[in-house]
Amino acid sequence: MAEHPLLRVEQLEVRRRHGDATPLVGPLSFEIGPGATGLVGESGSGKSLTVRALLQLLPPSLQSHSRCMQFDGHELSTLRERQWQALRGADMALVMQDPRHALNPRLSIGTQIDEALRLHARLPRAERRERVLAAMHEVGLPQPRQLWTHYPHQLSGGMGQRVMLAIALINRPRLLIADEPTSALDTHLRDQVLELMMHLADAHGMSLLLISHDLPLVARHCRDVLVMYRGRLVDRCAAAALDTATSPYTRALWHCRPSGDTHGQLLPVFDPAQMDPVA
Repeated sequence: MAEHPLLRVEQLEVRRRHGDATPLVGPLSFEIGPGATGLVGESGSGKSLTVRALLQLLPPSLQSHSRCMQFDGHELSTLRERQWQALRGADMALVMQDPRHALNPRLSIGTQIDEALRLHARLPRAERRERVLAAMHEVGLPQPRQLWTHYPHQLSGGMGQRVMLAIALINRPRLLIADEPTSALDTHLRDQVLELMMHLADAHGMSLLLISHDLPLVARHCRDVLVMYRGRLVDRCAAAALDTATSPYTRALWHCRPSGDTHGQLLPVFDPAQMDPVA
């Protein structure tokens, strides 16, 4: 991993506040440095819970604890809610899966992007408007001035995803976390949005944590990869080496993708007894 990580996590756990004390996630230890890091695993492996724990956005029924969680060398576990509100959306930003659920259906597109800027920057209204229009143009939204007054239901899935990206990037965060950002899009739009996200992260010098269950996509776009299974990390490697991974679970994930070439064949089945979580 990176020599100078932007985000450093040690022994992160997510548990229920009441009842069963068995961790739902963790303990996890990892680092996020420059460039793009993938967090992969099948549905239910704990990827999204991990992301929400990193941003302190867990539901009230859950709680997280860590030995160490540092952002740019500053400990996060001691922050109060007001400090978290200042950090989220400014230094750390999240792009979620589906704009149909993430965007407010009662607010116009321009208003929602402007709101993200207004929460973290004291700027005159005219300057904010220009910043919002520039952000809409940067993520490839057509005719930003006309689109400002449109509502989420008037947008295609790809345009909605670009709006969420504009909201996430408007304050120039240092870490962008993308939680299955293209799962609701078709293949063509998925590649477009991922290429745009990678380009903007590189252009603005942001670190990127990409959560996905699509290993070939991660192999194409990321530098490093963390692999989760049943709430634990079971592998970490260079993303370009995913197709030659030695971990039994990672190999099974890579080879169990149905396609025309595998039609009529049994896909690999993973045996949990074959491996232990990594430290």
